[in-house]
Amino acid sequence: GSASAWPPPLDLQRVSGFRQTKVESVAVAANGTRLFAGTSEGVLVVYECRSDTSEAIRTNSVELVLIHTLRNGSRDKKPVSNLVAAESWRALIGIMDSCITVYDMWTTRALGQATETKHCQLMCIHEPSFQLCAVNKKKRLLVYRWHGDNTTPLLLQYDHALPDIPLCMACTADTVVLGFKKMYMVMETRGGILAKLLDTDRPSVALELPPVSGNQPRMLLSSGSRGVFVNLHTKAPTEERLSWTAPPIMIRLATPFLVALTPRSVEVHDLALLTPVQAVQIGPADTRWLCTGVSNGSSSGLDGGRGAYGQGGADMAASSYVDHLYLSSAESISLLKMQPIEMQVELLVESKQFEEALAICSLCGAQARKGGIDVPTIHEQFGKLLHVRGDYEAAVGHFIQAQTPPVQVVMLFPSLLPPDLPLPRSASRSGGAAAAGGSAGDGGSSSRAAAALTHYLESCRPRIAALADELESGGGMEAEERRLRGVTYEEERSEALLTAQMVDSMLVVARLHCAPPGSRRWDTIDLLSGPNRCHGHSCGPLLLNAGVQYAEALLWLYRSIGAHDKVLSTLTEERCVGNEGDAWTRDEFYQWTSNYLRTLWFSDNRDDVDLVMSPSPNSREAPVARLLRLNPLLGLKVFLPGPTDPGTPSKGGGRDGFGGGGGGLRS
Repeated sequence: GSASAWPPPLDLQRVSGFRQTKVESVAVAANGTRLFAGTSEGVLVVYECRSDTSEAIRTNSVELVLIHTLRNGSRDKKPVSNLVAAESWRALIGIMDSCITVYDMWTTRALGQATETKHCQLMCIHEPSFQLCAVNKKKRLLVYRWHGDNTTPLLLQYDHALPDIPLCMACTADTVVLGFKKMYMVMETRGGILAKLLDTDRPSVALELPPVSGNQPRMLLSSGSRGVFVNLHTKAPTEERLSWTAPPIMIRLATPFLVALTPRSVEVHDLALLTPVQAVQIGPADTRWLCTGVSNGSSSGLDGGRGAYGQGGADMAASSYVDHLYLSSAESISLLKMQPIEMQVELLVESKQFEEALAICSLCGAQARKGGIDVPTIHEQFGKLLHVRGDYEAAVGHFIQAQTPPVQVVMLFPSLLPPDLPLPRSASRSGGAAAAGGSAGDGGSSSRAAAALTHYLESCRPRIAALADELESGGGMEAEERRLRGVTYEEERSEALLTAQMVDSMLVVARLHCAPPGSRRWDTIDLLSGPNRCHGHSCGPLLLNAGVQYAEALLWLYRSIGAHDKVLSTLTEERCVGNEGDAWTRDEFYQWTSNYLRTLWFSDNRDDVDLVMSPSPNSREAPVARLLRLNPLLGLKVFLPGPTDPGTPSKGGGRDGFGGGGGGLRS
C-alpha cells in the first residue's frame, strides 16, 4: 500500500499550557502523564499532561500544567539535552552541565552525576539490560550499569578508546553501534573489540527494533535518506530497506509504526511491512525533538548529538502500544495523537488492505483483543481474496490461521471434489463453485490448488478426527448448548463424522493431483494404512485410475473399510507389480500378500479366516495356494504363529462405512 491508501494513523493537534522557550529536549514518562522539558539555557521543568481540563476537553487534546522546576538554569548556559525517561529504572536521565545527570522521575530529586562523562557528547541506554553508554570529549566510550542506589545510581563497568567521536549511537545488551563519518561500526561492550558494520555517506540515526514475525532483533541505521536494517546476531545487513524524503533527525518506535522526524515533516512507516503510511508536514520550523507518549521496557539509541530514544526489548512488539507522541520546537509543543487501533484496522479491512490490517493486529495483539477486533475473520477474508487471485498456498495459510471450517475451504476447490462424496449438511456445491470464481483450469494451477488444499487438510485433520472420535464415544456439546443452537446429538454426530470423512477423502484426492504424479504416494499410504474415515466409493476409482504405483494405497483403502473381497480381487501381479515410479517389485508384492493373508488367518473373525483358503472371485486358486506356488517360503509364513501384523483389517466390515483400519505395516 501507499501512503495515500493507508488511513492516516496520526492526527496533529495543538497542546496548550506550555510556557518554556529555547527547548532543547523533552521526555514523557508515567504512561504519558508527565512531560519533562530541558532548555538550551539549562532549565529543567516537569509538566502534568492533563486530558480532563476544560481546555483539553474543548480541543480534544492535552493541556500541560506546570508541576515543578527542577533546575533554574546554569551559569555558563549549558543546555539540558538528550533527556530520556527510563520507566523501569524510575529515572530521568540527560546531559546537564555537560555530564550525565540522573533524577528520580517520581520525586524529581537529583540522584547524582557520572563525573567521568564530563564534556559528554552522546548518550544512549538499553533499559532491559540496565546499560548506559556515553562518549566524552576524549573519545572514550564509557559503559555504565544502572545500580539504582541513591548515592551512586550508575556504576562504571568498561572504558574503551574510540577512533573518533561518533555522530550517533545505540546500544543493546552486549554491543553498541557507532555511526562515524563514513561508516557504522559495532563494538562489544565487554571486550571493546571494534568491527566495521556498514559503509555509509551520512549516518544520523541508529535504533534497535524488536523482532517482528519471528525475525531476529534488528538495528535500523540511517544512511542519508535511506534506512538500512542490520541483523544484530549475524552483524550483517538484511534485505529490508525504507526511505525518507530527507535524512532523519530522529526516529521513534511507536508500535505498530516507525515515526521519523525530518527537517520538514514527520514520516510514518508501518513496522511489519515497512510501507510508507503518512507524512505530516510541519514546515521549516526549528523542530527539535520527538518523543513517544508511553515508555515501558525501552531501548534507546541517541543520534546527532540529541538522541533517538526508541522503545524496544524482545517482547516490545507484542506488549506495548503508543497512542500519542509529542513534537517540540524551541517555543511550543504539539501532540501527534494515534487513531484507535480498531478504527485503523476497520478502515484497512474496508479497503481490502488485509495484509496491513493483520500486521497491525500482530504487532498490537493486546490492544487488538481489547478493541474487540475479529482477527480470524480478517484472515478468512484475506484468504478468500487470495484464492480468487490464484494464490492458493497463501490463501490456505490464512484459512489455517482463521480455523475456517473444512467444508468452506473444500467447496472453494470444486474441480477436485468427487461427485459422489457425501458432504456435511453445511456444504453447498453451487455456493462453493460460485465462491471459487471458477476452477483451476490448466495443469499447473490445478496441481498448485491441490498442493495448497493438501496443506490445509493436513493441518486441520488431527483436530477434525479428534472431534469425530469424541462424538462417536458420546461426547460433544453440553445439552444446554445443543438446545441453544437448535441441534440434536445425532445431528451433531452426523455432521462431525461426515466432516471427518470429507477431510480424509479429500486429502487422498488432493494428494493424487499434486505434481509430479506419485510425489505424495507414501503420504497417501500412511493415511490409508492407519485409522481413517475415507469414503471407499469416492476414493477407490481414483486410486485405481492412478496406476500401479498406487496399488498399495488402494489395497489399504479396501482393508480400512473391511472390503476384503476387493483386496483379494485386486491382489494380482498384473495390477500391483510394475516398473513405473515407486511401484512394487515382485518380491515386495509377495511380502505384502503374505503379511495380509497371515493377518486374516489369525483373525478372530471366522469369515476372514475362510477367505485365506477359499478361491477369490477372479481366480480358481485360494489366495494362500497361489502364494505357496509362487513363493513357498512366504506362503508357509502365513501359518506361522507370532506377533500379529499391526495392519489388522477392521472387523465386521468397517466402521459404519466410514473406514477405520488399524495402524499399517508397509512392506
